[in-house]
Amino acid sequence: MSNYEASDLTLEHGDKRIFGRIYLPDEAAEGKRVPLVICAHGFGGNNESCEAYAREFARRGYAAYCLDFCGATNSKSSGTVHEMTIFTEQQDMEDAYEELAKLSYVDLNNVFLLGMSMGGAVAALVAAEKIGSRVKGLILLYPAFSIPGDIRRAWPNRDEFPESFGIFNAEVGRAFIEAIYDFDFYEVIGKYAGPVLILHGMSDDIVASGYSVRAVNIYPHANLELIGEVGHGFTGGAFKYAVKKIVGFLDEEADLPDESGLDGDLNFSGGMGMFG
Repeated sequence: MSNYEASDLTLEHGDKRIFGRIYLPDEAAEGKRVPLVICAHGFGGNNESCEAYAREFARRGYAAYCLDFCGATNSKSSGTVHEMTIFTEQQDMEDAYEELAKLSYVDLNNVFLLGMSMGGAVAALVAAEKIGSRVKGLILLYPAFSIPGDIRRAWPNRDEFPESFGIFNAEVGRAFIEAIYDFDFYEVIGKYAGPVLILHGMSDDIVASGYSVRAVNIYPHANLELIGEVGHGFTGGAFKYAVKKIVGFLDEEADLPDESGLDGDLNFSGGMGMFG
């Protein structure tokens, strides 16, 4: 296990300010390049939502950056809730990558994306689009691919879109609804050809696990772990199990020296992953 330090790190990209927390293992302080996991929070959350995972990654030698999406509730980044959409968050995560890639301690061959709930849907878009070829692996925790359908069921008539609405102690504006209304994640996410790990609770009553079952059949190289009697979010034993699976995934996919002295990823490309 590594020792680590956590500190605030605000990224400036154009006129955008992205606030986050960086968790750095001692190896980075010693001048070594280390793998990086960029972590995306869900709806109503902020960087603190990912803190428990980030600390576990840093203890194992991985840097982790947990960002606040611009315009999200409780965010310290720039922007307003009325401007925020799934696609502005996608841009935030892409911009965060571009700035983090400039840091001397980041191993650009080993950058992973992690997202939970709506952040998982965002991370999936980021991997599928602009920077996908530079993403070593994708980790999705109960990804909210259900959002477009949820929005259409809530407002079947476009003339009834509200100027803003609140849910789960958070607020979004009309722009959020309009941007996602006709979108289909499943037409896009399969563009990412790298390895994917999806973890989803079978008792999730906010995003049904069936959305992840459908996703694992779309990705070229993905593994889905369905965790019994677990809802939307992992705590206690489910959290420990999730960390174990994620760290195993990171260790398996990262191009790092191993104890044999052989550098590089010893895996070969396989087929679609198995259900857990």
